[in-house]
Amino acid sequence: MRYVDRIERVKNILVKENADLFMVTDPKNILYLTGFEGGKLFITQNDKPLLTVSALSFEEAEDNAQGVRVQQVPINESMKNFSLKILSTLKPSTILYDSLPVSEYLSLETSGFKLRDGSNRISHLRRGKDVEEIECIRKAAELTEELMEILMEYVKPGIRENDLAKEADIFIRERGLEYAFPMIIVSGFKSSNPHGKPSLKIISEGEPVTIDLGLKYGEYCVDMTRSFVVGRNPEYETILKDVTSAQERAMDYVKADAQCRDIDKTARDFLNSRGYDGLFIHSLGHGVGLDIHEPPSLNPLSEDILMENEVVTIEPGIYIKKKFGCRVEDTILVLKNGCKVLTSHR
Repeated sequence: MRYVDRIERVKNILVKENADLFMVTDPKNILYLTGFEGGKLFITQNDKPLLTVSALSFEEAEDNAQGVRVQQVPINESMKNFSLKILSTLKPSTILYDSLPVSEYLSLETSGFKLRDGSNRISHLRRGKDVEEIECIRKAAELTEELMEILMEYVKPGIRENDLAKEADIFIRERGLEYAFPMIIVSGFKSSNPHGKPSLKIISEGEPVTIDLGLKYGEYCVDMTRSFVVGRNPEYETILKDVTSAQERAMDYVKADAQCRDIDKTARDFLNSRGYDGLFIHSLGHGVGLDIHEPPSLNPLSEDILMENEVVTIEPGIYIKKKFGCRVEDTILVLKNGCKVLTSHR
């Protein structure tokens, strides 16, 4: 990963914002900038960045953090107090930060430091994926597709939702992988809950099943959902066809510089025209990367505009309370004049 280049981009932000120091505390932001997740990172305009970590993490940070100096926080001192000492030594007049507890914000403000929220600046850097990031996501997508295919083939009347979860866990352990988020497996009436958990419920003939899962590769996430019927269910099959059509229509509008809310509207308007008004109850999609949910947001209120080489999900869904739900989701790469679907298994 190009950690040194990323640090330089943060230093350029400091120059543009007329700030002296960027204090980074979000673990995923630190991972993005250094290759190590955790601690607290101090970036100034000219010096080599300083990463402070606990004694428990010091050896790991020394081995993995790139382009930074690593310093251990004394065992008898808190990270908060140690940070205050560092800032008192550096004497920055203006500090950008990405995430701070209220108590620490007030403590720094009381100490005379001028603070400005810079969280959107780093999140903007993370949106556009480089070649190495895209390759990690592509590999995560391949593994997620493989697992999805195994689970869909395994489903039959009489098995429990937890049986599917067990098969997924075996797949994960045998390959030394990691889930990107807690897996969702729901069937029958339970599928009307978009975030339902696998349970002891037995899957019956004619029932719908929704599986929402994603794996990580190189710390990068993928998100994929498939809905299907065990056997036949004509009513559900019609809804599934409409949800899939809504997704395809939305994808036709995906490209760099497209308004996220307009893409959401495309899918939502189509589903409303098919008689599902009010049943598409969540956003059309979200960004994916080191976090499973990150900017941009594809929803009716979004002000975000798609960027070339960012990775997002497109996931329309219909939910009929206590009856069933249906969602189809893919992770896609935004291109200059279109998109590439990374999770292509149907």
